[in-house]
This record gives sequence, C-alpha cells and structure tokens, in this order.
Amino acid sequence: MKSTRIILAGLTAALLCGSCAKSTPSGLNDSAKRYFDAWISVHYPNVEKTFPGIYIIQDTPGNMGYLPGVADCPYIYIDYEIKDLNGNITSTTNPETAKQLGSYSDSYYYGPEVISRSYSSVNAGLEAMLSTMKVGGERTAVIPGWLTCSSRYDKEEDYLKRESGDNVIYNIKLRDGITDIAKWQIDSIERYMTRLHMPADSLVYGFYYIQTQAPEDTTTLGTGVELNINYTGSLLNGKVFDTTDEKIAKDHGIYSASKSYEPMVINISENNDNGYNDVSMSSGSSNSDVIEGFARALGKMKKGEKGIAIFYSNMGYKDQASSNIPAFSPLRFDLEMIGLK
Repeated sequence: MKSTRIILAGLTAALLCGSCAKSTPSGLNDSAKRYFDAWISVHYPNVEKTFPGIYIIQDTPGNMGYLPGVADCPYIYIDYEIKDLNGNITSTTNPETAKQLGSYSDSYYYGPEVISRSYSSVNAGLEAMLSTMKVGGERTAVIPGWLTCSSRYDKEEDYLKRESGDNVIYNIKLRDGITDIAKWQIDSIERYMTRLHMPADSLVYGFYYIQTQAPEDTTTLGTGVELNINYTGSLLNGKVFDTTDEKIAKDHGIYSASKSYEPMVINISENNDNGYNDVSMSSGSSNSDVIEGFARALGKMKKGEKGIAIFYSNMGYKDQASSNIPAFSPLRFDLEMIGLK
C-alpha cells in the first residue's frame, strides 16, 4: 500500500517511447489527452494549466523561501498523498489515512520521507509541481500520465509524443529542502540527543556512542569468537523496527510468532581498512554482515556493557528504503553485550 516508489518515475504502468506527428489521429496520447482534458473541464474548469501541463488545484504557500533548483537542493523532505482521478488513495504517509483505508500496519513507517530529486526518482510532473513551491507549503496538483516519466523536454508536445502513463493527483507538504544530506542528518541527530540530554560527542563523523552501563569485565573480548548480544533498533521518532526482546516487540506492534526472541549470536572479525571491526550475525543456519554503525559499536563493547549507538544513514541503509525504515534514516540501537556464547 504505502510505497515512496509511487512518487517516482516508476508510477507509470509503462514508459513507452514513440514518435508521431501531433496531428496524427493515432498519436500515443490522443485518446488519453481527450479523456484528461474532459476530466479537467468537469472538475476544475477554472484552473489554468502550468508548464509542462500540470494543474495546481490547491496551494498554501510556505513562509521559508522558494525551493532551490535541483543542483543546489538535491533532496526534499515531504509528506504526501497520492490519488487516481477516481479519488482512490494509492499511497500516503499519513497513518490516520491508512487506518481509514484499512491498510495500516504497526510494522510500517508512516511520516515524512526524504526523496531524491534525481530524474530517475522524481517524475517530470512532480518536479514541475515542486519547482515553484515554498518550503513549509502544501500543494495539490493533477498530473497527466505523459508527465509521470523520468525524461525532461523543453516542450509539452514532446511529452505527449513520447511518454505515457497513469494520471495522478499529488498532495505534497514540503517540510524541507536539503542541500547536504549528510549534514542534515547530523543536525537531526544532534537535535535529538540534545532533547534527550545525551552527550553529543561524535567518535567518528556521523557516529555516536553513549555507554549506559559499565562492563562487568574490561577485558577485550577478542575476535573470531562467538558472542551473544541483545539489541533494539529504532528510528529517531521512536519507531522500533527490530528487537531481540519479545515484550518490546509486542509493545510496539512488531511481534512475529515465527521469530525467536532471544540473544543473537555475532562474530567479530579483525579490524578492516575503515578502522572498525567487521561483525557478522548468525540467524539459524545463515550468517550475514551487519551495517557499519552497528559493527562500530559492538566492536568496542565489553562483557556486560550496555550502550546506545546512533549513526547517520551512511553507516546504515543509505538510500535504501523498506516498509519500516525510510531512505536516508539515522538509526538508534540500544545494545547489550552479554559475552561469550
């Protein structure tokens, strides 16, 4: 139900390429344009079209200045709702809307998301909609299917000749324009730590560790041995996405009867070229390497130690989004090093 990918060029059912004269009756979008124009004339007859063919039907300007161009502001932070022309909501970041639709899940993330403005990520119609918005504003626009593409042309007729897709209505709340995605995340982390009265000293750029319980033994645990740990992973808004604690899983609505809630087995390897120990985690009969921020914390912990690791997405899942972790998300892990297996 909820997927940022619907915002992207992938929204189209197919990105078709073709060439035909504008006057040719069998043009790629002839019938689609007749339908779209008729729909607009019935529902929004007094709304003027803006280049390259979108219709802005609601606009509440923000008060923080116009969104800079893509080159200077390659990312945006937005809430959104997406509908088809029949009014069916196909995607939303609003949990209350998802509940009304019956598609809500505690295991999903709902809330504002960081979106890249690259051609492959934001379609032509959406970029046209965003390009004249002010940060802090909200806008709703109707976008024809031939503008839901990754291509960019100087003339509206070129979209009609060469592109096709599904008509869509976007509602966008523009929370922020992001010029430096790494700095934006660091600022978010440091505001979060200040709010929780945590010491905000960074050991490595983008990585923070706060010891919450001293170790029982200060002896280094060593490498190449199996160790047991407990952990809980969450976003900075408190949304828990994974844990070894059954009670925490139930409290946060992510419990799964098929999962064993018990300490996980890890193996710490030798220091790599990036200055930290690689860590692999065992689950059943399979092993997998953990993300860098998780590994940096575990590689320094001693038996009985508890701590909180917070790090930006360069040490996490980067630009990869999932149903419970949006792209470019700083992460928090509450960790306990139990010791040798």
